[in-house]
Amino acid sequence: MNIRRITPLAAAGIFAAAAFVPAAAAPAKPFEGSYNLTLQPDPVSYAFMTGLATEECITLNPHASDRRAIKVPGAGRLQIFLDVPDPTGRGVSHWDLYAREGGKVLARSTAVGSHKKLGIGLKSKKSITIVVCNRLGAIEGKVTYKLTPS
Repeated sequence: MNIRRITPLAAAGIFAAAAFVPAAAAPAKPFEGSYNLTLQPDPVSYAFMTGLATEECITLNPHASDRRAIKVPGAGRLQIFLDVPDPTGRGVSHWDLYAREGGKVLARSTAVGSHKKLGIGLKSKKSITIVVCNRLGAIEGKVTYKLTPS
């Protein structure tokens, strides 16, 4: 057989086989973000409405809370962090952090302290609302979130 005939046939066979091999999935694009907050403290709501305020992040001062919707693109573990400066170094800042889907609280961190962390397992894409309120403490904080695909 002539080599000039075999080479084009072999090349055509390789290209045809490659057309039937599924393409490797591109790695998932990282989903992460952060934002800074400036919230006035609302110790009155914390002192007098503790049960209700703890559940719903209700504040008497409208400048004491923030709600941000994020669209999580797929399944995985969503981690949300809240960091608040504590100039005293004694952990006296008290901000609350919630993750909600619609009317349902998925996770919350309401203990006193300058660092909060939530972890939520998600089975599909979701619209999550991050709710933060300043009960007592510094007026500036930072929220960071990151999805680790499963």
